[in-house]
Amino acid sequence: MSFPSHPTVRPVPQADTSYMPAKRWLVQHRAMGLTLLLALGLLPFFALSFYNSPFWDDFGMALMVRQYGLWPAQKVFYLTWGGRYGTALVQTLSNPLTYGWVGGMHFTPLVLLGSTLLVLHLNLRELSGRRLSSGTAGRGAALLLLLSLAWMPTIYPLFYWFTAGTGYMLGIILMLLIPAAGLRALRAGTDWGRRGWYGVAQASTVLAVGLNEIALLLLAWLLLVLLACSWWAGRGRAAACWGGLLVSAVVGGTVAVLAPGNWVRMYGPSGASQPHASLNVSNVLRYAAEFFTGFLAQPLHIMALLLLALLLGPLLVRTRHWRPVGFRLPLAGGVAVLLVGLGSSFVFHALVTQNPPPGRTLSFMWLWLFLGWVGVLWAAVPRRVAPLLVRTLARLQRLAAGVTFVLLLLGVERSAWTEWLRNAPTWRAQNDARFCRMQEAVRLGQRVVVVPPFEGIVPRHISILGENLFFHPGNSIQHHNNDVTARWFGLDSVNLSAPSLQGRVGEGL
Repeated sequence: MSFPSHPTVRPVPQADTSYMPAKRWLVQHRAMGLTLLLALGLLPFFALSFYNSPFWDDFGMALMVRQYGLWPAQKVFYLTWGGRYGTALVQTLSNPLTYGWVGGMHFTPLVLLGSTLLVLHLNLRELSGRRLSSGTAGRGAALLLLLSLAWMPTIYPLFYWFTAGTGYMLGIILMLLIPAAGLRALRAGTDWGRRGWYGVAQASTVLAVGLNEIALLLLAWLLLVLLACSWWAGRGRAAACWGGLLVSAVVGGTVAVLAPGNWVRMYGPSGASQPHASLNVSNVLRYAAEFFTGFLAQPLHIMALLLLALLLGPLLVRTRHWRPVGFRLPLAGGVAVLLVGLGSSFVFHALVTQNPPPGRTLSFMWLWLFLGWVGVLWAAVPRRVAPLLVRTLARLQRLAAGVTFVLLLLGVERSAWTEWLRNAPTWRAQNDARFCRMQEAVRLGQRVVVVPPFEGIVPRHISILGENLFFHPGNSIQHHNNDVTARWFGLDSVNLSAPSLQGRVGEGL
């Protein structure tokens, strides 16, 4: 047997690295790509603002100012309609229709969406001690806003209907601003900084509790929890901060609750709340429990909370050391805080009426649960996390991102883009034509106007719900809607020439 003098050397197969530059480019520009995707996701919601039109109480609140004057209108509202002094002030003072500016309604959703984005960004920055970069905080805020819109029970009243948006969404914005401003005041290095930021927190508290009763309940509960946690952690200065805000919330809430208008609105001859004939605690608790469990048991809500935990899990673990001092609460305790606040809201609603909560109230409660869930998860992250758990969360995050992307495309994104590109131009053109018809009638001395119903619109329930006038209104609420619209334009009445096929007025509100 012979052997070759020079052994044959076989080449070692080399890995194909042709794809590596593309992979490196994707990793390097991952933040830019995510920013672009989030911007595209939010684009139709902001763009739909420019097709927005006034509706219902938008006209009514402006008419109060026209009839009584700005400041006397606040007194009339407090005495005859309700104790929501914050609502009355904002819906008259900042109402574009107060100044005869119909086009100003185009900017209402822009302000509400933009303010939500900014205050979420501020919260992420302040809660992380400003260690979280502005870009990361911005992307986190955009993701939270987009997911909130995706799974919100109803979008229109919180962002596109001026009076509901300023009564409910403004409450969420202020409830996010207050803890961020309080933290900023505690960390301020100058006396002016402390006073300025604490003044912002105080003013926001007084305004928020005057917007609606659910905001009063939830904000007072949040401040009480912050006070208790700070006191338990031995942080007297922080406890004094949250305690001072709680006192302002209680005082403002007392002013709102004791308003004579509350009793006029609920128990007067035209009271719209349909209260219980007599207080029955067992019935109140039964209705509250029914609506509460039904709300929590919705598969969409459960899936949304689970996906949110998986999407943000790696970031929350990575930034756990940036939490404010004392911002630590076991998961069970944090969940209890959320559920007590949510449950008390349902109990209050059941105390007022046997009817299910309207869409705007459910969306308000949903935002408390959804956004509060982020804080609860972050507060519950232990100081030491096993490397295996970190790797598992990273894999699950990729899976959750893919599922969320598909759900967005098939759900709210499809509806929003369709509404913007297909329905919005027709919607705005028909609204403008209707308003021009009523203005022309006033110039010609006509007092009664009949307009055709909207047509060619398929409401997607983002910013367009369908017809906003009633055909031959048959009750006081329907008459009120048509009457305030007509009176704002200077008419005696307005009616439709035929029943509308474009959705029921008030559906989804």
